[in-house]
Amino acid sequence: MHRLSLLSTAALAVLFAALAPAASAAGVDASVTVKVSLTSKCQIKAGQTNVVDFGTYQAFAAADVTGTGSTVTFQCTRGFGASPTVAWDVGTDATAAGVGVIAGLQYTLSATPGTRLPGTAASATTIGSADEVPVVLSGTMPQGQAGAGAGGATTTATRTLTVTF
Repeated sequence: MHRLSLLSTAALAVLFAALAPAASAAGVDASVTVKVSLTSKCQIKAGQTNVVDFGTYQAFAAADVTGTGSTVTFQCTRGFGASPTVAWDVGTDATAAGVGVIAGLQYTLSATPGTRLPGTAASATTIGSADEVPVVLSGTMPQGQAGAGAGGATTTATRTLTVTF
């Protein structure tokens, strides 16, 4: 009989558990404000070689020498800024118009902004991409120059191009 009593107690416990109201999960909504203050900018795209190479200039060349240029690509915040303006640094043998002297040879650099290529908008599944603005670099060395020095060695100079958006 003792055994029957235990079974009855267990059966009653199961019956009461089945009849008891189930615990409910209560949801509470909260409004969350998301804020950001974006600082827009443009920067030079990584991994570029920005060179204007005049190659070998023969003293007293009979024709102007055109430098092999490159394209500097700027990445910008999408929709930021107007069409860019460009200016070269000014220094002892350099003007804002791009005129400079290297190895006793005068040259003129130019920088021509291209058409802005629009980036893509960010979404819940992608980070999006920047607008890109190409600036084509080129240069010319006028004909008939003597140059300076013994020749034979490659001379380099660094110029700074300021691009304003």
